[in-house]
Amino acid sequence: MFSKWFVSKEKKRVGPFPFRKSCIAQKNRKSPEWPAGEVKALAIAHINLLILLQDLLIFMADL
Repeated sequence: MFSKWFVSKEKKRVGPFPFRKSCIAQKNRKSPEWPAGEVKALAIAHINLLILLQDLLIFMADL
């Protein structure tokens, strides 16, 4: 069983699995969270867009 284990420096493979260390590390890493400033700016932009759409609907109703 242990004869199947190998360590290859050029390919960074360890053990009987054909996965590279970097690929496994990337899969296990959490997705980056959005910074609070960007989320706040995006929320304000969406609210402004909704207000503009509401004003457009009111304007169209007056015609």
